[in-house]
Amino acid sequence: MVGPLALLARLVRWTHAAAPLRRRLFSGSEADPGDVEAAIQDFSTTPLSVLLALAPSMLHHRRADAVSRLRPLPVLVLAGTLDATIPMTHSRRLFEELHGCGELVLVERSRHMVNVTHPREVSAAVLRLLDAVQRGAW
Repeated sequence: MVGPLALLARLVRWTHAAAPLRRRLFSGSEADPGDVEAAIQDFSTTPLSVLLALAPSMLHHRRADAVSRLRPLPVLVLAGTLDATIPMTHSRRLFEELHGCGELVLVERSRHMVNVTHPREVSAAVLRLLDAVQRGAW
């Protein structure tokens, strides 16, 4: 969950929080340094009021309700194998709870910001999902 990490980064002086956040989300990746900096910049410039507005939904999130609403839909569960924010085991369990309606994509050597660090893999997975939906495979 990037929200709480970003909120923490904003509540603590950003200059002190940026390095640990960068390591947790991106380290070991082959992401374009410009893309990483753009993502970090997005976090650092998100208004505190926006981050605080997310807090209630995170506190009151009920996983079982969310899964039951998603179950009839084709879903792409996308995860980095090195994600320390949302471990890969959680992504596997979510996919199992959805009864396999969609696709589970585990991106090797990727952390939480898989869309930034591995855009080709993410785009390919999204296109597969959209193609399957368009063909009526779900």
